[in-house]
Amino acid sequence: MRHRLPLLCAVAVMLGTLSVSTSTLIPLTFSQIVSGADAAFLGETVARRSEWNLGPHGRSIVTFVTFKVERVLKGQVAQRVELRFRGGQIGHEIMRIGGMPQFAVGDRDVLFISPLHNAVSPLVGFSYGRFRVIHDGVSGTDEVRGPDGSPLLGTSRVGKATLPLAVGALIRPISYPEFERMVQDAIARGAR
Repeated sequence: MRHRLPLLCAVAVMLGTLSVSTSTLIPLTFSQIVSGADAAFLGETVARRSEWNLGPHGRSIVTFVTFKVERVLKGQVAQRVELRFRGGQIGHEIMRIGGMPQFAVGDRDVLFISPLHNAVSPLVGFSYGRFRVIHDGVSGTDEVRGPDGSPLLGTSRVGKATLPLAVGALIRPISYPEFERMVQDAIARGAR
């Protein structure tokens, strides 16, 4: 039994795909996400690159994502921020980490940065620390969505299952200004 895991990993690497799931994500409340962050900002993904990393446990892929900061919501952040995430793709070799957010150039997100440096993910709670910001061409507003792109209908739903589309369609998604006010309220409540 002890020899099967290395053999399976070797086969996965030969096939060019390795999925790593070393932890279970525990859902976080909105307050936990905000209070657990050293910094938070609204930013646009402007670049990403993956590299090989040689660490004490062998070779792995890491991805560096660069963000142009539009607005700081908590802490202090430079105008450009580069974050390091474990996993990614180099050529045909892919390393996936369960719960790790994926970014594409042009994505706009509110990111909550964890105080844990050199972690697998720099975000609070992996994907829980990412809120997508999508421009609605019909209404002309920016809407805030969960990490999977589903409409965020209220911060009480963070860390819980999404509402079915039929129910969610009857409720207006949260606009970015409303979301920012909720972040500021959560910071104020945490400071008391």
